[in-house]
Amino acid sequence: MSSDIAVGSIAKVETETSGSWKPRARFLAASFDPTHLVGTLEGLDYVRGYFDADGGLPRNPTARLYLQFGQKDRASLEKVTKVLSSWGITSGRIHNPSAAVDPDYWRFFIRAGSHERFMTLVGSWHPTKRALVNTRMKIESTPYGDVGANVNKVAVPEGAAGSPPF
Repeated sequence: MSSDIAVGSIAKVETETSGSWKPRARFLAASFDPTHLVGTLEGLDYVRGYFDADGGLPRNPTARLYLQFGQKDRASLEKVTKVLSSWGITSGRIHNPSAAVDPDYWRFFIRAGSHERFMTLVGSWHPTKRALVNTRMKIESTPYGDVGANVNKVAVPEGAAGSPPF
């Protein structure tokens, strides 16, 4: 007999023989289609999780800022771009950076003009990525990506072009 304990969207299953706990996602499947999330807050949550898992930005704070998504499943990246587009976040084309290295790897970038909107609406809950973004943009965020009156606020870092003189 095994027992399930729900933990968010993940269930932990105790096996009868070993008594050890093994995480098991109840609903995660390759067939999941996020296109029904277009234009919804859940869509932003989905993209946040995707960015935290398969997204990237430079670790060097003096390097040019980029926000990218990389994945072997091109179709899933296309769905992410649809969700982003529904919120006015523009992205570059999905491309293979080096077919010689890996012909099945795809990526796209968030356009520079949408960086602020992306980090305001989507953001990141990944501790390292969130810290990197905070050093770049000084994000004052709400914990759940609220897009109402308490929307995440982005400020220009002190001393940067466009920052107040005080």
